[in-house]
Amino acid sequence: MNYEKKQDVVYGYKDGMGLIMDVFTPSAKRNGAAVIWLLSGGFRSNLGFDNSSRGYLSPRVISNFKRSVHSLLDAGYVVFAVAHSSAPKYRIDEIIPEISRAVRFIRHHAEHFGIAPHRIGIRSASAGGMLSLMVATAAPAPDPEAEDLIDRTSSQVQAVVAYFPPTDLLNFGYPHTTFSPTDFHYWDEESQHFERIVDPEERKAILRRCSPITHANADSPPILLVHGDEDEVVAIQQSELFAARLQEVGVEHRLIVAKGKGHGWEPSADELDDIIGWFDQYLLADEQ
Repeated sequence: MNYEKKQDVVYGYKDGMGLIMDVFTPSAKRNGAAVIWLLSGGFRSNLGFDNSSRGYLSPRVISNFKRSVHSLLDAGYVVFAVAHSSAPKYRIDEIIPEISRAVRFIRHHAEHFGIAPHRIGIRSASAGGMLSLMVATAAPAPDPEAEDLIDRTSSQVQAVVAYFPPTDLLNFGYPHTTFSPTDFHYWDEESQHFERIVDPEERKAILRRCSPITHANADSPPILLVHGDEDEVVAIQQSELFAARLQEVGVEHRLIVAKGKGHGWEPSADELDDIIGWFDQYLLADEQ
């Protein structure tokens, strides 16, 4: 597959640091649509998928990324590999707005990237799947008075593919069991230190705000969920709960149950066809 790659495109700034993405563009056939690949695992992010020195991703993750991205490039999609600021320095609710920023940046510069601004999808897995669902269900409205023209742009996406995502952090695996692999802190001006948030109700409030199931609504875009029925990290219960909620609010969705699969696997050809089919259906519908 021949493609052009733009590395380290800055889509925003945070605490003096650049937020970056890599852009993969098919050299030949393009369909005018884009897919954001959100690089996130355990709410940590990097751009180390290309065997460079920039990251820590495992060979399996690198292999999965390359195979899946090549399938999207073959289908004519421009692919944006987006990195975000990472835990534990940043809380989940501090990371979420960055994803909306990335969508806005891409849409604002759609002509430059050779895509249509109304044909943007997003896909990721695990923590990245959760962040993808958050931008799909809780995208902040554009600010028409913003000084930054990018912030005047919509951050809504038109289709989502999420692999084994956490969706309800207050009922994580079992009812009334809270998500625990992350910590919460705040900057205390008086002590000039980061202090832990220990109040259980405040922690629950943060988890509720960060749960896609809290925000699912009738205006959410079509969502494809893929989950292994033997996942011991993020139980399939999370996708089942979310699918039920999408059914309640009337959102187009599908849950693919991967029999015998745990938390991550090499996608099959049929699986890749399902993903391409989902994006084709909802990003290219008015061209067919």
